[in-house]
Amino acid sequence: MARLDLNSSQNAGCRVDPLKLTLLLPGTGADGVTLGAALFDLGHGPESADRDTLVFTATVADEPEWIVEFGELLAALIESHRGDARPASPLAVWRVEPEVVVTPRQAFFSDRRRVRLADAVGEVSAEQFCPYPPGVPLLAPGERVTQESVDAIIAAGKVGRVAYSSDPTLQTIEVIEQL
Repeated sequence: MARLDLNSSQNAGCRVDPLKLTLLLPGTGADGVTLGAALFDLGHGPESADRDTLVFTATVADEPEWIVEFGELLAALIESHRGDARPASPLAVWRVEPEVVVTPRQAFFSDRRRVRLADAVGEVSAEQFCPYPPGVPLLAPGERVTQESVDAIIAAGKVGRVAYSSDPTLQTIEVIEQL
């Protein structure tokens, strides 16, 4: 039987919010978008869903009994949509550690120029790149562009949506003109 993995601090390579239940689906062969739609039909929409992940949030308002029932519902739904396991999308998007050079406000109001993303290593970003999921920026205004962040942006763009960047093709980036 194929496995279902949960994103955790142990397998993500960085700290992960313990109240975010992020299911990694490639090992099940199930499609997160299909599962998300089915869950919405049942009144339990996820926070986000893409082909490889489903994200839910647990809160102090959730009773332990309900969480167990929801887990059983989720397990049954995944089992009913199980398919052949597939390669997982790269987890680089969970691991980028930023180098903050200037505040986001300073970056936002700075003069800027557009360069190819591949040529931007060492520059300071004037914009944000935020893949969904997880919905956490890979690169924010005021952060140094690193090869790691470029690689993660490219990887995220291949498997899902990257929001807030000025170039939806992810080929270029706006960087600060001068510090």
